[in-house]
Amino acid sequence: MVRTPLHPLNDIREAIDGIGSVIDSANFADFTPSWGMQRAVERGLEIISDASRSISDELKQTEAAIPWRQIAAIGNLLRHE
Repeated sequence: MVRTPLHPLNDIREAIDGIGSVIDSANFADFTPSWGMQRAVERGLEIISDASRSISDELKQTEAAIPWRQIAAIGNLLRHE
Protein backbone atom coordinates (compact mmCIF):
# COMPACT_ATOMS: atom_id res chain seq x y z
CA MET A 1 0.00 0.00 0.00
CA VAL A 2 1.31 3.44 -0.92
CA ARG A 3 1.37 5.77 2.06
CA THR A 4 -0.01 9.23 1.43
CA PRO A 5 0.77 12.40 3.40
CA LEU A 6 -2.39 11.71 5.40
CA HIS A 7 -1.10 8.41 6.79
CA PRO A 8 1.25 9.92 9.41
CA LEU A 9 -1.49 12.34 10.42
CA ASN A 10 -3.87 9.41 10.87
CA ASP A 11 -1.19 7.57 12.87
CA ILE A 12 -0.87 10.61 15.14
CA ARG A 13 -4.64 10.87 15.59
CA GLU A 14 -4.93 7.16 16.40
CA ALA A 15 -2.11 7.39 18.95
CA ILE A 16 -3.69 10.45 20.59
CA ASP A 17 -7.04 8.66 20.74
CA GLY A 18 -5.37 5.54 22.15
CA ILE A 19 -3.54 7.49 24.84
CA GLY A 20 -6.78 9.23 25.69
CA SER A 21 -8.64 5.95 26.07
CA VAL A 22 -5.93 4.57 28.38
CA ILE A 23 -5.81 7.59 30.68
CA ASP A 24 -9.39 8.82 30.27
CA SER A 25 -10.63 8.08 33.77
CA ALA A 26 -7.21 7.84 35.43
CA ASN A 27 -5.65 10.35 37.76
CA PHE A 28 -2.03 10.70 38.79
CA ALA A 29 -2.49 8.25 41.66
CA ASP A 30 -3.75 5.65 39.14
CA PHE A 31 -1.04 6.37 36.59
CA THR A 32 2.01 6.38 38.85
CA PRO A 33 1.99 2.72 39.93
CA SER A 34 0.65 1.37 36.64
CA TRP A 35 3.52 0.00 34.58
CA GLY A 36 1.12 -0.96 31.76
CA MET A 37 -0.51 2.45 31.59
CA GLN A 38 2.87 4.20 31.57
CA ARG A 39 4.20 1.94 28.80
CA ALA A 40 1.04 2.43 26.71
CA VAL A 41 1.39 6.21 26.94
CA GLU A 42 5.11 6.05 26.17
CA ARG A 43 4.46 3.87 23.11
CA GLY A 44 1.76 6.25 21.92
CA LEU A 45 4.20 9.14 22.23
CA GLU A 46 6.84 7.19 20.29
CA ILE A 47 4.31 6.58 17.50
CA ILE A 48 3.45 10.29 17.42
CA SER A 49 7.14 11.18 17.35
CA ASP A 50 7.94 8.76 14.52
CA ALA A 51 4.91 9.79 12.49
CA SER A 52 5.80 13.47 12.85
CA ARG A 53 9.09 12.81 11.08
CA SER A 54 7.17 11.58 8.02
CA ILE A 55 5.23 14.80 7.59
CA SER A 56 6.60 17.04 4.86
CA ASP A 57 8.17 20.37 5.76
CA GLU A 58 5.59 22.09 3.57
CA LEU A 59 2.74 20.58 5.55
CA LYS A 60 4.46 21.36 8.86
CA GLN A 61 4.76 25.00 7.78
CA THR A 62 0.97 25.21 7.48
CA GLU A 63 0.83 24.44 11.22
CA ALA A 64 3.85 26.42 12.38
CA ALA A 65 2.50 26.78 15.94
CA ILE A 66 2.94 23.03 16.51
CA PRO A 67 6.36 22.32 18.08
CA TRP A 68 7.38 19.72 15.46
CA ARG A 69 11.02 19.49 16.59
CA GLN A 70 10.06 18.82 20.18
CA ILE A 71 7.51 16.22 19.09
CA ALA A 72 10.16 14.42 17.07
CA ALA A 73 12.65 14.69 19.94
CA ILE A 74 10.40 13.12 22.59
CA GLY A 75 10.67 9.74 20.86
CA ASN A 76 14.46 9.77 21.12
CA LEU A 77 14.24 10.85 24.74
CA LEU A 78 11.88 7.99 25.60
CA ARG A 79 13.93 5.40 23.71
CA HIS A 80 17.39 6.43 24.86
CA GLU A 81 17.18 8.22 28.20
